[in-house]
Amino acid sequence: MFKSNLKYYREQNKLTQKQLALQVEVSKEYISQIERGIKNPGFFTAQKIAKILGITIDELFFKNKSN
Repeated sequence: MFKSNLKYYREQNKLTQKQLALQVEVSKEYISQIERGIKNPGFFTAQKIAKILGITIDELFFKNKSN
């Protein structure tokens, strides 16, 4: 669920993968790999992503927003 939620909330915030990556201080490729389910972020990276997107960790990991 994390990968689809990340993409959903990133798009809701009108951010590209590159823009989010710059704010999180990771590569665009890393964000892409997370969204494709290839990689899983560590806790601190996930926490940073949630803060940038204006949501909680619970929303990022557990709410079904994959529509």
